[in-house]
Amino acid sequence: MHIPFRYKSLVLAISSAALLPATAHADTTVSEVFEGVEVYGKLNLSWQRSDEGDGSFTDMSSNASRFGLKGKVGVDDDLTVIYQLEYEAVIEDGSDEIKNRNQFVGLQSKTWGTAKIGRHDTMFKMSQGKVDQFSDFEGDLKYMFVGENRMSETLSYVSPSFHGFSLGMTWVAAGADNESDSVNGESDSDGFSTALMYGDSKLKTSPFYAAVAYDDDVNNFDSIRTTVQARLANLTVGGMWQESERSDGTGSAESGWLASASYQLTHKVSLRTQYQQSDMHKLEHVDGDRPAVDFKEGYSVGAAYDLTKKTSLYAWYTDRTAASDSSKSDSDYFSVGVSHSF
Repeated sequence: MHIPFRYKSLVLAISSAALLPATAHADTTVSEVFEGVEVYGKLNLSWQRSDEGDGSFTDMSSNASRFGLKGKVGVDDDLTVIYQLEYEAVIEDGSDEIKNRNQFVGLQSKTWGTAKIGRHDTMFKMSQGKVDQFSDFEGDLKYMFVGENRMSETLSYVSPSFHGFSLGMTWVAAGADNESDSVNGESDSDGFSTALMYGDSKLKTSPFYAAVAYDDDVNNFDSIRTTVQARLANLTVGGMWQESERSDGTGSAESGWLASASYQLTHKVSLRTQYQQSDMHKLEHVDGDRPAVDFKEGYSVGAAYDLTKKTSLYAWYTDRTAASDSSKSDSDYFSVGVSHSF
């Protein structure tokens, strides 16, 4: 079987991880080597009609489909070692490409909190919770807001919950690469991302979530963001406001906001909508050759039908208005697809 070159290093790494312990201990079984390791992933494939200013076309999108390994090892009654290696699979266009996602090792304690070292979403990005109803799709807030950063060299800490409050911090090393879709290049100094959060961001253990987050020189921008989301019976509503400026002090601060809602029509059918508006297209990349984001306004509507707890059918429509200073055109998208988690 031919293995594409881009996958060979991944296959070699996984194979080595399995073989080395077995070599050191001949009586070690395969099940013992992988004890506590969870293989997981998500296939999120859709058939999409797109119009980006030059006429409509159809294609398939893999919508951040992913796979990975994660696990935990108990040290004592309070301390646990946690780890994760996650990758994005780019399935469309006959591509063999895989992309890095969150990859880390850390320590977790009920008393002292959780610390991680590796590649990870910043606390600023994580503070949004689930307010983005169209994450991974064309309606994703990353097309209008800066700060959606997954950085390659980070040290993160999240405190234990205290009366519903928790504090999170991410230290980003100078020169760390941004693994998101909008790459601004390397910064010349360390960055710091922090968030104060209240409630459960997934709205499972509490019906309300709120957060305020700040980025200091992360991927060359300073930003402040506030997020709120609440579940009222079958209706979930949320909002986000953000202001950002370049860390080098050039230009002015620009702001944007988002409002979203979802409604559980039946135990299997859900509806969702989202509107966002932003002036962050006026912010320039450090090299100054293009705006930080390309769109100034957008709205999305969609529906999903749950076949099982892990499999959903969905359809959505997104319309985006391009900024006048961008090379992009006004665009709209219609998509139908299936998502399966394993």
